[in-house]
Amino acid sequence: MKIAGNKISDVISFYHQHLAGIYDKDEIDEMAFLIFEKVLGYDRSEFHKRKGEHLNQSDLLIVYDIGKDLQTHKPIQYILEEAWFYGMKFFVNEHVLIPRPETEELVELVLNEIKRELGRPLSVLDIGTGSGCIPVSIKKNAQAVEIYAIDISKDALDVAKKNAETLDTTISLAEVEIGRA
Repeated sequence: MKIAGNKISDVISFYHQHLAGIYDKDEIDEMAFLIFEKVLGYDRSEFHKRKGEHLNQSDLLIVYDIGKDLQTHKPIQYILEEAWFYGMKFFVNEHVLIPRPETEELVELVLNEIKRELGRPLSVLDIGTGSGCIPVSIKKNAQAVEIYAIDISKDALDVAKKNAETLDTTISLAEVEIGRA
């Protein structure tokens, strides 16, 4: 595997050539944008304007390695260590599930229920919190609600704690043990 040159367009061609059997063209284009957004800080218009520009060796190596990871079917969210959920960027890694757009509907349902119960002290418990995307999103949108999140994985709770801190929310996190039968 070798990239033909060090232009952004060369990297995109490299991605299309080596990932075509795994992802469709639109997915590859979207992943390329996400990669350059993460690595170089480009927004969408900058990404399109700068396709003819050259990358330095360090950045070229990073985007090459990301391409190699994508060939192994590793999700782009795990490679970039981020996923968007409910309008916020969450840290993710292999210790948590990648937040799904469908789960945003659950957050919306909970927030609507909270609105109906205004004036009463409310608490929410998230069981199997993983990345903490659900409790953090609820807390960001309903500050008065007490939020508790539990998980059996200390690694997952570390991710949830990092997300709560990064997104400036206070939630109570606890590790629980499951008894053996």
